[in-house]
Amino acid sequence: LRTLSEEIEKAQVITPDKVDPSRICFGTKVGMRDNLSGKDISYTILGQWESDPDRFILNFKTPLGMQLLNKVVGDELKFEINGTKYDYTILSIEVADF
Repeated sequence: LRTLSEEIEKAQVITPDKVDPSRICFGTKVGMRDNLSGKDISYTILGQWESDPDRFILNFKTPLGMQLLNKVVGDELKFEINGTKYDYTILSIEVADF
């Protein structure tokens, strides 16, 4: 109960008009090229309560979400999480439909 109360106290209402699409942040949809597979992929960055990996909606606090935060179009990212290598190029950032 204490943990839930703390989460509620910290909660902020974010509306699409408050999202800055110049960089990856909460409320953005990110288009990326997976340089290892050559395929394009997109993720929506939201909070833990909206997270749905099957629908490509990431919690910004996950390891992948944290790697993406504050990146801009054109950035190249190479990193490893739990033994899996990632290599992405950021192609687009837009305000997510939430």
